[in-house]
Amino acid sequence: MSINLNSSCSTGATENPSVPSPAEAGGDFPADPQSLDWHAVPYEQRTEQELYERARKLRIPGRSKMNKQQLIEALRKPQWS
Repeated sequence: MSINLNSSCSTGATENPSVPSPAEAGGDFPADPQSLDWHAVPYEQRTEQELYERARKLRIPGRSKMNKQQLIEALRKPQWS
């Protein structure tokens, strides 16, 4: 019995653009990097723009006049105080 390793096996799957990739279908990686858990990466490793966008989503007042360090402090401050 010999096995031909050069032949391609057909599993019925075809290259179909309407079929989402594993990432698009909810695979290992989210399609939108912004959906990653915000606590997974320290604020200090994020850009000022990323911090500003997070502050905007949380409706932190005065964010447009804050620098990176001030944004970090505002994001770490409990929202109820």
